[in-house]
Amino acid sequence: MENRNTFYKMTKTTTHINCPKQWEGEDDYSSHKPMLWLVLSKTEGQVVEFGCGEGSTMELAKECAIQDREFLSYENSSLYGNKYKGITAKIFDYTDIEVSNPSVLFIDSAPGEQRKDLIELHKDNADVIVVHDTEEGAQNIYGIREVLNSFKYRLNYYPKGNPGTTALSNKINVCEWV
Repeated sequence: MENRNTFYKMTKTTTHINCPKQWEGEDDYSSHKPMLWLVLSKTEGQVVEFGCGEGSTMELAKECAIQDREFLSYENSSLYGNKYKGITAKIFDYTDIEVSNPSVLFIDSAPGEQRKDLIELHKDNADVIVVHDTEEGAQNIYGIREVLNSFKYRLNYYPKGNPGTTALSNKINVCEWV
């Protein structure tokens, strides 16, 4: 007899995601692009980005426009906030941002040590949370190991020689996507 209080967890790791050429990662700053493409291709609804940059913001904005999805981007750095004016809202602290049930929440923000708090804050709010820099060493530096392990479904994308990206969900079995 199954115990209905049992919380099953599933984790899968891949080193390659088949994606269109424009979504292939080229360096440390864009290694998350294949995972973002995969998540966008499997979900619908609002997409929120915490921490903009050259490897994500324009691609997310374009793809959300194509898919007719709302895209919200937030940045606490003046350098990037000013670079993506009109797309990204300049904020002081990511923990002050209230987002209501986004389909996808992408976290690539600084300071990296705050990511664990953002993941925890939104773990039951977002359908899927995508976190950049989740390879073994970064988990220790950012202190995110425990919160990554707390999700029901976890899909790790660890491309050879580049930072990892992880899709997390307590609602959707993201492990089925690869």
